[in-house]
Amino acid sequence: MTRRKPHRGIRVILITGDHPRTARAIAAQAGIDSDGVPTGDDMANMDAATLARRLTTVNVFARVRSQQKLLLVDTRKGQGEGVAMTGDGVNDAPALKSAHIGIATGQRGTDVACKAASLVLLQDDFSSIVGAIHLGRRTYVNLRQAMLYTLAVHLPIIGRRSCPCCPACPWCWHRCISHSWSWSSLPPARWCSKPNGAIRG
Repeated sequence: MTRRKPHRGIRVILITGDHPRTARAIAAQAGIDSDGVPTGDDMANMDAATLARRLTTVNVFARVRSQQKLLLVDTRKGQGEGVAMTGDGVNDAPALKSAHIGIATGQRGTDVACKAASLVLLQDDFSSIVGAIHLGRRTYVNLRQAMLYTLAVHLPIIGRRSCPCCPACPWCWHRCISHSWSWSSLPPARWCSKPNGAIRG
């Protein structure tokens, strides 16, 4: 684990089968707020509404069983959140399969977890996930800027090539006004009658 955490809308939740004190120690090392650590037994006594409400504020769960991990993932999905799940054990496989992105650890992960996951880490390090998130966001921003630039340059060209030649069309007006001929004496239907802006005699 690492203190370098993702940001801008990404929330890290620790779900483990270890003892609550162990979970708190791991959360402290990772920089995760661990105020209140519900256990699997606590979850068993909660109804769906209570669990959904607690899940919006609680960041650490301990003594959680396989089906409860799946329940936590499905609850977050039901709240409209995109869910990525990391795990290495057989008991993580159902949650890895259900998450939008299941991430298995390749070095210590079991074959069942790796097969259930969408991605398999070559290095069992949480910082590699954080680095991939930052790289993906930077790539997305660059692609969006490139697309906006391409559209800004080529849409006017496409419009000038594909629009019908009529006086009401702003592209035709622009092209006709750019010529030095006296367009006021010409029939409107003959303006811009050729793609290159020439006027038929």
